[in-house]
Amino acid sequence: MDNLFKDIAQRLKGLRDALDLSSEEMASYGGITEEQYNKYESGEIDIPVSVMHQICQKCGIDISEVLTGESPHNSLYSVTYANKGTYIERNSEYSYQALTSNFKGKRGEPYHVIVNTDKSPNSPTNKHDGQEFNYILEGKVELMLGNKKIILGKGDSIFFNSSVSHGLKALGNENAELLVIIM
Repeated sequence: MDNLFKDIAQRLKGLRDALDLSSEEMASYGGITEEQYNKYESGEIDIPVSVMHQICQKCGIDISEVLTGESPHNSLYSVTYANKGTYIERNSEYSYQALTSNFKGKRGEPYHVIVNTDKSPNSPTNKHDGQEFNYILEGKVELMLGNKKIILGKGDSIFFNSSVSHGLKALGNENAELLVIIM
């Protein structure tokens, strides 16, 4: 997985260079500090999908280009067969599978997300411009949304303003599975 982090970091740096932007400007696009951005770009730590999505939106490119190194080319439809999406293990708590990486001009980014059971009391949080939709496919999660804790189970969904700090934690002894759409 380290090679994937490094590849994404290199493509992020290439994007910044191609657009002739400073690391400070890229950091502001992602709503993060320049120090944090530099750690992402160097591959020292992995960049959250939500931050990458926000940077790509501000730069006017599809997130798929940074994730895969390829430009999306389909504009009529996109089929992703079971377990064949672009898989990204973000950290020990989450893994993502991009479901439309070959479709250009998307208005949202759908992901199949696995939230691993975690016995630690705190789950990572983030925030980004736009909105987010989460639909629970399996398991039970606690969504931290600002100061609120919302418990969601199989079949439940939530749509929220993603500029509010948020994070997910699987409850119980089983991983949770979600459909997440970032807009």
